[in-house]
Amino acid sequence: MVLKIHKIDIRNFCTIDHVTLEFPDTGVPVISGPNEVGKSSIVKALTMWKSASYSSTKAEVKAAKPVDQDVAPEVTVEMTVDGQHFSMFKRWLTSSRAELRVFSPMAKTLTGKEAESWLNPLVASSDLSMPFAALTVRQASGTWDFLDVGNYAALE
Repeated sequence: MVLKIHKIDIRNFCTIDHVTLEFPDTGVPVISGPNEVGKSSIVKALTMWKSASYSSTKAEVKAAKPVDQDVAPEVTVEMTVDGQHFSMFKRWLTSSRAELRVFSPMAKTLTGKEAESWLNPLVASSDLSMPFAALTVRQASGTWDFLDVGNYAALE
């Protein structure tokens, strides 16, 4: 199974107001930057996008909401998995919503639980669980965070 992340768009997530990361088709990507610019938050956002339902109100979802702001965390990931090119948007907490847009091989749009039902088996399959787990090296391990999704993105 081939997984390629093309773009990650994150809004109102922990310390991130808004960031869009676009990745080229080749190379080994590295996300780097000084402390406290949001590298770990990007990894958390991608993990939450993969594992938390848009309707979830679990503690980890509530913790993603920026402190003292009345905004909802949002993550959109555009990716291709085995020839299926799609984008999945999730907003949690306030006005929670999920929207899936499949671009190819056959265009369609799904929302809510129907969108998650389409996506969940794809990203939860045993073939994809390992690549998602391999996307990160945690700070606690003494190495840099990285995403294996393109080339190089620096946060400033």
